[in-house]
Amino acid sequence: MMKFSDNNVNNKLVDEYIKEIQAKLPNYEVNINNVNDFNTLLEEGNNCSLCKNINECKNIQKGYYTDYKNGSFCFSKCKYLKKDKNNFITNYYLPDKLLNATIDKFEANSESRIKIMKYINSFIYNMKNDDEAIGLYIHGDFSKGKTYTLAMIANLLNENRIPSIIAYFPVLVSKLRNDYYSDKDNYEDLVESLKNIDVLLIDDFGSENMSEWLRDEVLGPVINYRMSMQLPMFITSNVDPKSLKEHIAIDKNPDNKMKADRIINRLNSMMPTIDMTDSKKYTR
Repeated sequence: MMKFSDNNVNNKLVDEYIKEIQAKLPNYEVNINNVNDFNTLLEEGNNCSLCKNINECKNIQKGYYTDYKNGSFCFSKCKYLKKDKNNFITNYYLPDKLLNATIDKFEANSESRIKIMKYINSFIYNMKNDDEAIGLYIHGDFSKGKTYTLAMIANLLNENRIPSIIAYFPVLVSKLRNDYYSDKDNYEDLVESLKNIDVLLIDDFGSENMSEWLRDEVLGPVINYRMSMQLPMFITSNVDPKSLKEHIAIDKNPDNKMKADRIINRLNSMMPTIDMTDSKKYTR
């Protein structure tokens, strides 16, 4: 695959590369912006023609192939893909129907969604190959599909046999608070799970009732541990990163502001942000 960002790429070679792919796909308009994606489409189509079962899959996403529909690149399920009987997802309080979210139903109809789809490809690849894998902080307005996106990521992890916890954070916080006072063993087990699970996915962060106890006894220790162990997190929120500090600090007390700064700095080091505000409204 040719990288056009390289300064030493000869323009003539680029033109020849585009013409070569165009000749193989006469029904599409191939240009410098999409030629690598179309090349991937051709390569994965060839992989599928030679594949005999799901275990032989050589594509970027196991069980899927790159497709082109309605002017956008997407993923489609291959004929061999079957639902894994082993469930590697632990779900806390998200509707079960959301866990049917799959990447082939993820509409890449905005710049942010295209970025997310490409980012997840790299993330899964890195996780499977024990390379450094970094999560995402996904934020934006209501009804942009952030929760669906998180559930889709959890399902991709499941299909690749990567354990994860996905949780609707406001209700999870209520459970943690209740267990803290009524069942300390259960509380400690849950916090340990949040610290140690391969991938932690938190939905609707910022809508919970933040307290000093939650920040100092749960959130801070979990984030600190996962950062030190290089364990990735995905977070969705209606709160943009700039407003997050105020939410975590709770008030203007200097000590609380310092603690919020510490958490924000750790989150920034653990994950880039993607704003989904440009996405079309998601219909539930």
